[in-house]
Amino acid sequence: MLIIIILIINNKDLRETFYNEAMATRQEQLLLSAAVAAEKHTILKAYDIPSIVPHLDFISIMSYDYHGSWDKKLGHNSPLYASYADSEEDRRLTIDYTVRLYLTLGVPPEKLIIGLAYYGRSFTMQSKSERSFGAQSVGDGKPGESTREAGFLSYGMEICKYVKKENWTRVWSKEHQVPYAYKDNQWVGYDDLESVKIKTRYIVKHCLGGAMIWSIDLDDFRSTCSDKPYPLTRAVGQTLKEMNRKMCASLAKIEEYGRILLAFCIEDFENKFD
Repeated sequence: MLIIIILIINNKDLRETFYNEAMATRQEQLLLSAAVAAEKHTILKAYDIPSIVPHLDFISIMSYDYHGSWDKKLGHNSPLYASYADSEEDRRLTIDYTVRLYLTLGVPPEKLIIGLAYYGRSFTMQSKSERSFGAQSVGDGKPGESTREAGFLSYGMEICKYVKKENWTRVWSKEHQVPYAYKDNQWVGYDDLESVKIKTRYIVKHCLGGAMIWSIDLDDFRSTCSDKPYPLTRAVGQTLKEMNRKMCASLAKIEEYGRILLAFCIEDFENKFD
């Protein structure tokens, strides 16, 4: 609670400082933004949205790492939507759910920035024949030759090359609107040109604030799999130009929010007396 109070005070003080500096120098006022979590429990417990939002120009959602080897089962790093086959918990681990939750809490859509991941979370499958979402895994995927981190693969330096040149099988999840790929006992959920365009069109359709990227050095900057370097970043920029704020499609609020908030209040009350 103390951390949240300090954050609010600092945001307010920074806004006032930026304003005073702009008035004194006659320069454009600096922007103030924050990178925020994508997972429901953190959002509801860590942020006092009504107090923070007025002082921020943009709120960048770290909408990735929804799933990884820590789950002990196969799951996508950054699914746009949920599948009917997903568990109740997994249905809340999507970009669409996160965006709608922030909107329900009162964040204006034009302040919301969607995080796009140029990397994938990889797994070692328990069974080579069980490759669907939710299938059991036995740990991190093997490190890539460039990123050299278990459970993490770059799109531009590793994944696109695996799919194009090393006979990995790419599969499109129609429900989640994202791809995954596998070979032998290795599996990775990632984003490519198709899914990045779809996610950026989602931003455009609902007139959100824009996109942020984690990170540009993980794009195909060497043109390993494309005609020009930085194909993902180029696609994001080109698609965002289609934004027309006079033609915005609204998103449904999270109907269960009241029940969720009540559950957290009860949990906090019970914890105080444990």
